[in-house]
Amino acid sequence: RAQAVAELETLLPRPEPSSKRRLLPGSSPLPRAIGSRWLLSPIVQSALTTLRLVNLEVLPAAPSLRGLPVLGAQALQLVESLRDLCRATLRASAASHSDLQAPEMARIRRVVLEHLVQAEDLGGGGDVSLTRGSAPRALQLAEEFEDVEGIVALAAAGDPDRLEEL
Repeated sequence: RAQAVAELETLLPRPEPSSKRRLLPGSSPLPRAIGSRWLLSPIVQSALTTLRLVNLEVLPAAPSLRGLPVLGAQALQLVESLRDLCRATLRASAASHSDLQAPEMARIRRVVLEHLVQAEDLGGGGDVSLTRGSAPRALQLAEEFEDVEGIVALAAAGDPDRLEEL
């Protein structure tokens, strides 16, 4: 490993032993290998942010979905696509940091989850029966990537019974 790190300067250092702990039983598993700095380079982060913002820009608002099932299905596909992009971004960040509570991981996670919450609020995930503030996909990712503050805020806004389960 020392030789590989010396020859491949973009590899990140070995994770600290304290980063191996997980707070929640269903959280993201430890990465098998630590990624390289390019996963978190400004260019890659900018590209991922742009993709998330494009998803938000083209997502139709929930009131425009009433009575238009095809548009509602498309909105649901957009929200699901954004959720997949958010999960991929968080997985890349976790592979680079391995500690889900690291400050840089927390910063990336907060921005990514904010975009997903906006999408779920805007399009209702294609389900106009969802109440504003209900963001089940964002809550799922908050749990998977151990965002305790996000879990509390999202569960309190959309699913208070979920707090009791935790």
